[in-house]
Amino acid sequence: MHWRDEYSLGIPEIDNQHKMLIGLFDAIEEAIKRGETWSTTYFHIAELRDFSRFHFACEEALMRVFDFPDVSLHTAEHTHFLKFLSEMENSSLRKSVEKDLVRLLRSWVTKHIVGSDRDFSRHVFSGATVKAS
Repeated sequence: MHWRDEYSLGIPEIDNQHKMLIGLFDAIEEAIKRGETWSTTYFHIAELRDFSRFHFACEEALMRVFDFPDVSLHTAEHTHFLKFLSEMENSSLRKSVEKDLVRLLRSWVTKHIVGSDRDFSRHVFSGATVKAS
């Protein structure tokens, strides 16, 4: 899984964070392909979870600043993804999680970044005003 131009939203900070997320996805996929130990996979999942929390907090803050109408739905998608990562992290201690994990990560990129996140960028670039605090 590699960064593609179609993933770009035109919001530099978010695009850079998405590149970091995809880099973390790549690390997980490569560890699985190389047959690394469960502890390596566990570490990469935990790293992805931690960065995802940071990224989602940034994204959700921007959504509130730009008064994005679907912020609650978007936040629910983030919560669901973090729950999945926690489940995979816990499962990786007991069993192999390779198939489920790689499949979901790829699916999430195409559905969330290209879909939901693009909806937010359209909102920003449609002339949305910054919400006064």
